[in-house]
Amino acid sequence: MALSALVVPLAASLDAQVVDIAAGLDHSLALHADGSLSAWGANDSGQCDVPAPPPGRRFVEVAAGGSYIVDGSWWAFSLARLDDGSIVGWGAGAHGVVDVPPLPPGETYVGITAGNTHALALRSDGEVVAWGSNASGQCDVPPLPPGVTYTQVAAGGWDWSHVEWCDTSWPTWTYGHEGHSAALRSDGVLVTWGDGTHGQLAVPALPPGVGFAQIAAGGQHTAALLSDGSLAAWGANSHGQCDVTPPPPGRVYVSVDAGASRTVARLDDGTLAEWGGDPAVAHLELAMPPLAPGVTVTDLVVGGQHSTETWFEGSFPFPCTTDVWELTLSHRVAALSDGSFVVWGDNSFGQVVEEPWTDLGGGSAGVAGTPTLTFSGTPHEGHFVEANINNTPPSAQMLGWISFGPTPFDALGGTVHAFPYASQVPLVASVAGNRFVSVVWPASLPVGLDIWFQFVVQDGTVPGGLTLTNGVKTTTL
Repeated sequence: MALSALVVPLAASLDAQVVDIAAGLDHSLALHADGSLSAWGANDSGQCDVPAPPPGRRFVEVAAGGSYIVDGSWWAFSLARLDDGSIVGWGAGAHGVVDVPPLPPGETYVGITAGNTHALALRSDGEVVAWGSNASGQCDVPPLPPGVTYTQVAAGGWDWSHVEWCDTSWPTWTYGHEGHSAALRSDGVLVTWGDGTHGQLAVPALPPGVGFAQIAAGGQHTAALLSDGSLAAWGANSHGQCDVTPPPPGRVYVSVDAGASRTVARLDDGTLAEWGGDPAVAHLELAMPPLAPGVTVTDLVVGGQHSTETWFEGSFPFPCTTDVWELTLSHRVAALSDGSFVVWGDNSFGQVVEEPWTDLGGGSAGVAGTPTLTFSGTPHEGHFVEANINNTPPSAQMLGWISFGPTPFDALGGTVHAFPYASQVPLVASVAGNRFVSVVWPASLPVGLDIWFQFVVQDGTVPGGLTLTNGVKTTTL
């Protein structure tokens, strides 16, 4: 079942209209005409904690990136260029990706782009500056010939993990990342460097008289808008992300962007085209909503999760068997001709629409305090949803009650209307006093269904051995 995201309403003030957009790993950015910056989605690395610009300064360009699997952790970051030509970064600082190199006297930054673990900036003298991870040589910017400058930059990358579990012991994990970069020169030459394992550095030869107009770097592929209004894409093509097609008769492409395993493009009539994406997880992505009559797309970017994993499994002493799979979800952000913007695709961390969890209060206290129930994740088919319960005793288990329909349980009164079944599930310890359980949202629940949750926690320190959490409400998306 497809679920449409929502168009973000047009602000009353023209100063609040959107002029630049960025899509990172699991968060989104929108720059407004007044220089303010909106950020939403996951914020586990502080990637949405936009810093205040210095007095008298304003943001003029944004970029977003991040990596799921780097040294076993999840992290993301944001970059913004100011009107004085400086760049600020915030969020996770692994590999120094938010530590922007200082400028030589008299120079400014005139463009920025973010990959998964590195960033590039174009300088006013036509040089490219790179920082962050250089595991694949993605920061080794090629020197320029005399009299030639760089005019555009693009950064991409891919994360991977290796899991080995060949006997009854715990599995072992190793992690890594790849990155590649691309830059267009003033003489029309497209230069690429970094990881080229999948052919993403193999720039194709163009027909006579055709040049590169815009470039984009994805997970393991590279894409370009050509001067004749067509597209080119090369590199990994596991999901058809490089199978770009000619524009319809009478139309031309005017912009392109590349994500984990997806290529997106905008046509001159303001409509969109895209290639790739993982059909196995397509049902997890929220559909683009219809636009109002006369409204067209003026800018388009794609972000998203990109990780490959290899799982070795088997039972000792039998040989291991091997299975290779990919997880590629992405979200897209489009600026619209009326100054608003729309977001659709993967909403695992609220980067498309805000997660609809409402705290109803209530609960009863045990010796550790009132157990506090919170939810994260999207209540949509196939998405992971996590219930976190704080203030629990070390050996806590929980009994869950769920109420469907128009009549909620009385959370404040400490009672519940039981779902046809109540189940006991183990709680996984995260830190002292905190427990959580993760589930995949079932496909059987219809969109728009109101659901109330409340849990009873086993607590041997209080009479009766039970304490009650607060209630939480959601609506299935």
